[in-house]
Amino acid sequence: MPFVRIFSRSLSILIISFLLSFSFAETVPQYMIDLENLPKEERKDFYKHLSEAKRLFSQQRIIEALDTIGEAETMIPEFPSLMSMKGACYVELRDFDTAKRIFKRCNEIVPNNHSVLFNLGEVSFVQARWKDSQTYFKKVNQLLKNAPEDPIYLLSEFKNYIADKKLGNNDAAKIIENKYDYTFDSPIYYFINAVKEFEAGNKVESQSCLQRAKTVYTNLGMLDPWQDCLIESGYIKSFYGGGDREEAGGTSLKVKPVKE
Repeated sequence: MPFVRIFSRSLSILIISFLLSFSFAETVPQYMIDLENLPKEERKDFYKHLSEAKRLFSQQRIIEALDTIGEAETMIPEFPSLMSMKGACYVELRDFDTAKRIFKRCNEIVPNNHSVLFNLGEVSFVQARWKDSQTYFKKVNQLLKNAPEDPIYLLSEFKNYIADKKLGNNDAAKIIENKYDYTFDSPIYYFINAVKEFEAGNKVESQSCLQRAKTVYTNLGMLDPWQDCLIESGYIKSFYGGGDREEAGGTSLKVKPVKE
């Protein structure tokens, strides 16, 4: 699924979608039982609150979004997509501990869900907890191993690469570098090379790599999540001469919606 950019250098979220299919589930999860038990009008109100919370969040009206989420929670206390958005709000408020607690609880409700694991990895990533972030991103890529061109797989791969570079795991980073070349239809090749050149002390060439990415991918919105990776990991200051990691807006979490 493509990323939906909401505001530059800050928290972004994908449009929430609901896949309410349980043909392969042994039991119906409690949140779906709660949803089905709601009277028709209350169910409409629940979805209305969910939609309104997303709108408020997109306008960066975080406190109002949390209030609306709270109203929806009185109807269904633990609905995964609602929890995902709530966690995103707390990341925007820089309350990472609360965000992680919410995402972890979401992971208990929908275990081994790559969307939830991606969110958990992002919280660690924006805090520069590189090893912890890899725990989650590697799980994401294992779950998506049959879809190596999925945007979430590739972003997780890039974040793993950055974490390897930060941790000095150069052999592991080299394996990722060798997987991609200019013929691969993704910005990952250009951004990996930008980081590689920067780490080698070639700042001008690293900037050129990013410029080539902009030339190839003229829809710059497509590059936003990749540039945010550089902000989150502190490279953007060196590339563009901006502020430090905090000033650069290092909380640009790409929260993945939960597929119920």
